[in-house]
Amino acid sequence: MFYDLHCHTGGISRCCKAPYDKIIDMAKEYGYEGMVITNHFTEVDLNEFGEEKFVEMYIEEYNKCRAYGEKVGINVLFGAEITVSYNIDVHLVIYGVTPQFLRDNPRLPLLSQKEIYEACHKYGCLLINAHPFRLGMTIQDVNYLDGVEVNCHAKFGDCHEKELTQFAKDHGLALTCGCDYHADTRKPTGGTYLPDNILTNTDLVNYLKTSDTFHIKVDDPVTLEVYEVVAKTRM
Repeated sequence: MFYDLHCHTGGISRCCKAPYDKIIDMAKEYGYEGMVITNHFTEVDLNEFGEEKFVEMYIEEYNKCRAYGEKVGINVLFGAEITVSYNIDVHLVIYGVTPQFLRDNPRLPLLSQKEIYEACHKYGCLLINAHPFRLGMTIQDVNYLDGVEVNCHAKFGDCHEKELTQFAKDHGLALTCGCDYHADTRKPTGGTYLPDNILTNTDLVNYLKTSDTFHIKVDDPVTLEVYEVVAKTRM
């Protein structure tokens, strides 16, 4: 199955210029069989709406995505993209998100990387460093990461696939790929190939945690070349 593991919708990610139905329709049109909704989760949102209200808004947006995905035939899973307050240029993607996880951990942006990682593992989630190296960003502490992401967003230049693939190999991490599409650029076509039995959040987490080989499709934002990478990152 072909998944986009980094997706936004306008109902929560205000930088996204399209509502959830348009985002899901486009994913379907471009041949994706599944996607993970990783809307932004920030301190700004918590301050504006209040922790409890924002968490419920966040969950409701996912529920709408899930229901619409079922209607059009695309599997929609629940994730999150945390903008950490200790450095707003650092974004961490969480896979395996559940409503209970968010309700019990509403202050994720205010935590350290180690605290976020520990909360994720307590609830059966995984922590991925989103788009490292973008515009001078740096990879976070590898001791508190489960994977790194090759990101195909069309606006930010080099996706750094080669460096990230090697980093995943060097540290035994999962290697993921997503488009980070915000409906303000062309639609990239990158993503991650998953086994056909990956249908739930738990399935995705178990696969990323235990697989030794990852198969991604890269849509290079600089060269516009589209190519596939099969990388064995764990011995």
